[in-house]
Amino acid sequence: MLEERLEPLLPGLAVLQRDGVVSAVKVQIVERAMHKLTRPSLKTEAVQMAELLLTEQAPILAPAELQRFAHAVVRMDPGPLDRPRSTTPHHHNQRRRQDAA
Repeated sequence: MLEERLEPLLPGLAVLQRDGVVSAVKVQIVERAMHKLTRPSLKTEAVQMAELLLTEQAPILAPAELQRFAHAVVRMDPGPLDRPRSTTPHHHNQRRRQDAA
């Protein structure tokens, strides 16, 4: 078997770890969150945005804060990347329909 060097799955995070900017604990938090996001139902753009958000916040937040942030990112609705959103809140549209009836 050849010893081929593989590229990291999360290159931005790998650079931060290599440079000593993030701890192994923070790397694990980001890796776990990204693992949860690697499912076929999510668009590639949504996963890339999650990686960017987590990688940007990893050096700044304490591990407990990063954990909460990672949970929020995983729960985040990728809707804006999948479909256009109305600028009017749903309950206002519903109220207008009731008034028109």
